[in-house]
Amino acid sequence: MNSSETPAPQKSRVTPGNPISPAEESRRWIRILCWALIAAAVGLLIASCFRVPTDSDSFFHLATARNWFEYGLSPFVDHLTFTHLGEPVNRQPVVFQAMLYGYVQALGLEPGYVAFKLTFMLLTVGTVGWLAWQSRAPWPLAALAMTLLVFALQTRVQARPELGLFWFTALAMVLYHRTLEGRHPGVNAANMIPIAVLTAVWVGWYTAIFAYVIFFGLFVDLAIRQWKSGAPMRTWIQWFAWGVLLVALGWGPPDFDHDLLSLLTFSREWTQLIEEWAPPVRFLDLPGTWVLALAGVAALFLSVKCRSIGLLIVLVAFIHQTLQISRLIAPAGIVIACSLLHLTAILRKDEIAGDPSAGAPRGRSALVMLCAVLSVASSGYLTSIHLTWEQWRGAAWPNNLTQHLREEWEPGRILNP
Repeated sequence: MNSSETPAPQKSRVTPGNPISPAEESRRWIRILCWALIAAAVGLLIASCFRVPTDSDSFFHLATARNWFEYGLSPFVDHLTFTHLGEPVNRQPVVFQAMLYGYVQALGLEPGYVAFKLTFMLLTVGTVGWLAWQSRAPWPLAALAMTLLVFALQTRVQARPELGLFWFTALAMVLYHRTLEGRHPGVNAANMIPIAVLTAVWVGWYTAIFAYVIFFGLFVDLAIRQWKSGAPMRTWIQWFAWGVLLVALGWGPPDFDHDLLSLLTFSREWTQLIEEWAPPVRFLDLPGTWVLALAGVAALFLSVKCRSIGLLIVLVAFIHQTLQISRLIAPAGIVIACSLLHLTAILRKDEIAGDPSAGAPRGRSALVMLCAVLSVASSGYLTSIHLTWEQWRGAAWPNNLTQHLREEWEPGRILNP
């Protein structure tokens, strides 16, 4: 061979007895391990959904719907408490209440609760999984995003209105990615109509504050891209008009009280009276919490690297509020997981499409896989707590409450014994 010629690239060594190259074999085992971690996490989440329903708030919603459908009592008037009896209830999640009542009527109390929780949990997991597929994320990162998502959902496995909000949050992040990185990015009807529909459904379901935070970040990123590309005035008018429409959708019936205005009247006393409104101190013993924190820091770094200022605002808002309110771990986990997938797609969009397991150094992949394993382990611990909750709850409330207080030397009054 002439020394001036460029030598041909070396191909992976493949022998007749070993038709798969070592690199391909390594990638195959990574995919198998990632699928195993995802399957284990989802399996644990499904198991947690079989938790016996003991949540008093969900029973309040169920009783409200029963009085509505069986006795014709308005859900917008308090008929159940002795503190506000007969007073108006402005923000009732009537769609959630009706759906929960329908599940219970069709399947029974416990099966209805299980099916209701499974429906929205699996919809949320499936939506984020679809985003992981569309973003062509490396397999280790996809496994981390899915296992972190499940861990975050495990902190709120209850039949509450926020079950629907979890799915809506995942859908909002998918639309975020689609509007910026889809086939037809930018402000157009194909992107904006689904966002408007989701916002309207969100307002009708329950509070849509998460929607406005996410879509505010989206409109900031759209504005930056339009400014850099020198978009015409017509595009800016459309951007402004769609933004006004989304804000206007927040004045929904029956009270026409905008969700953004409710932030001004929110009382911080809730954080001192109810544990789920307190800082997430009780989750600090779980390694999954620290993995989620690390993933949040990574998402913040990547948003700066990708110059995604809007998403940076969204992440800061969710992380800041989660540090103060433990019940926001689940929606924050959804946003962080989806942000990692979205930002990775931005970083990889100029690469040649290939095997999604390729491209990451082995050390980084090993660290990501370790974090995914820790997330699954934490989910396993939470599942064990959920499945034994009935034993603790039965001893503490309501059957043997007095005996429990005496045995545990806990003072306190019992209302309505």
